[in-house]
Parts: sequence; C-alpha cells; structure tokens
Amino acid sequence: MNYQDEMSWLKGQLSWVKKERRDLEQSLRSQESQEVAAILLLAHWQAEREECLQGKSIADCVKEETPPSEALAICGDQRVSELTAASTREKQLREHIEELVTSLEKLIRNNNIEKDQSEELISELRKTYSNLSTAYRNTKRKYENQLSKLESQVSTMSERQAAQIQSLEGRARRLQEELDNANGTPL
Repeated sequence: MNYQDEMSWLKGQLSWVKKERRDLEQSLRSQESQEVAAILLLAHWQAEREECLQGKSIADCVKEETPPSEALAICGDQRVSELTAASTREKQLREHIEELVTSLEKLIRNNNIEKDQSEELISELRKTYSNLSTAYRNTKRKYENQLSKLESQVSTMSERQAAQIQSLEGRARRLQEELDNANGTPL
C-alpha cells in the first residue's frame, strides 16, 4: 500500500473515530440527565431505606430495594470507557498520520532534491549536446568546404589534363602528318 492510499485509509479511520466519538459524547450527554435522575432516585431510595430501617424490619426493606441505579451506573461507566477508548484510538491515529506526513514530507524533499539534480544534469547535457552539435556542424562545414575545393581542383586538373590530351593528340597528328608527308605515304 503506498503512502497516499494509507493516508486516505487513515483519514477515513480518523473520520470514523471522530464520528464514533461524537456519537458517544452525544449519548453521554443524554445519559448525564439520566444519571442525574438516577442519582436523585438513588438518594430517594436511600432516604426510603433509612426510613424503612427506622420503622420496619430489614426483610421488608430489602424487598422494596431495587437495583436499577447500579445498572445505570454500570452503563454510564461503560459509555465513559468507550469514549476513552475512542479518544485513545483517535490519538493513535493522529500520531500515525503525523508519522506518515513526516515520512511523506521527507520523501517529497528527497524527490525535489533528485528533481533539481536531474534538471541540473539535463541542463548540462543540453549544453554539451549544443556544444557537440555546433562542433559537428562546424567540422562538417569545414570538410564540405575542403571537399568542394578538392572537387574544384579535380575538375580543374581534369580540364587541364583534357586540354593537354587534346594538345598532345593534335601534336601527334601533326607529327604523323609531317612524318607521312616526309615519307610520302599517305595514312
């Protein structure tokens, strides 16, 4: 489970615990009035008991006593313990969320540092690429110029050679003609 999923789950748990806490607090408030009534009832029963003990036998008084006040007190204690447990759970969830937030912030800082380093590396690579590209274009242009000069020289040399060949062929023909004229034999 990644941090975002865990954070979402924990937020959901925190929300659920808060809702449970509100419900428990509301039921506790509603039971506070019941407790007040139970305390008044208990005080009334205790007063009746004292009156009973003064004027009646103990067996008659025990028959008249009713234990619902103890049940109300136990129910109130149970609500208080549930509220305490919910509060403890909420505190634990908050601590866990704080730990996750701290971890997440640390990961974000590390990620930002890596991002900055990556951006610096990319910038350096772009500069290096630009320099290499410029050097390549300059070298290519230089060799293209040299190739053009060499082609021009080859062309010039070819023209000279062709001219020399024509000149030599013409001279050879003239010499042949002279030789033929001197020998008197036609070719």
